Amino acid sequence: MEASEVISRVQHGDSLRGVDLAGIDLSGADLGGAVLEGTVLRGARLDHCNLVECNLIECDLTDASLRAARLDRATLYRVRAPGADLGGASLGVARVVECDLQGARFEGAEMTSLAFIESLVSRASFAGSTLDRVAFVESETEALDLRGASLKACVMTRTDLRGALLDGARFELVVMMECGLAGKDLRSARFSACQFNASDLRGADLRGVTLERCNFKDADLQEAKLSGANLQCALFLSAKLQKADLSRADLRLAVMIDADLSLADLRGANAEQAQLTRARCIGARFDGANLTYVDFTHADVSGADFSGATVHRARFHRTIDAGALGLGSGWLGDDEALASAEDFRSPY
Repeated sequence: MEASEVISRVQHGDSLRGVDLAGIDLSGADLGGAVLEGTVLRGARLDHCNLVECNLIECDLTDASLRAARLDRATLYRVRAPGADLGGASLGVARVVECDLQGARFEGAEMTSLAFIESLVSRASFAGSTLDRVAFVESETEALDLRGASLKACVMTRTDLRGALLDGARFELVVMMECGLAGKDLRSARFSACQFNASDLRGADLRGVTLERCNFKDADLQEAKLSGANLQCALFLSAKLQKADLSRADLRLAVMIDADLSLADLRGANAEQAQLTRARCIGARFDGANLTYVDFTHADVSGADFSGATVHRARFHRTIDAGALGLGSGWLGDDEALASAEDFRSPY
């Protein structure tokens, strides 16, 4: 079938269901609003093609070229497009559902409010691209290439990023919910106000990384390397930080309520005004740390080492401190008024 006939059939609303168009050149064609179901477009040239509001259902776009194509508000469902080239394409508000895009290229594509849902994007390249409000939902992302990419307000849910290439990537307001980052070296990435809720960061290398205002609620950071990291105003609610290295980290105003810091290393850290209410700090190292105004209310610091730490006005209300070492002067003990209020039991 010739390109002119394809364009004519689309414009007249005729079906192209199951038609084999492998290798066809439709560069610059206007196929806006087309419904392509089961159409074979392997190796086809669709560069600069208008595919706005198209529905591509179970099509084969393996190794197809869609450079600078317009796919705004398009829906791709169960499309096979491994190795496809979408460099410079426009994919605003598009939906990609249960598709195979392994090894596809998106360099320079315009991606705003794009969603990849239960899709295969392993080895796909977004290097140097800008991703604005892009969602990766339960998608396979092995060796995903995000080197030098800028991600803003993106969402990644249950995504395994252990093999992703993240060198030089910038993450701003990105939500990484239940993502896998265990053992990942993230030192060259930049994060601002990101969410790592319930993510696996065991043994991850974040030394010296800026993580200001990031949220690690319920995250697993056991044995993570965070020495020298900027963690100002970070949230670690109920986070697992056993044996984590937080030495020399900036933890000013960090909230670590109900976190487990057992055997963690906070030597030389600046944790001024941090909240460690009910935190487990058994055997933790606070040697030389700045703990000014830190709240250890109801925390367990049994066996912790505070040698040389500044504890001016730090609160140790009803804190378990059996075997704690080097706790100097200037800290506040039990608050009688607060204790009375806590112990009050209504007679009714």
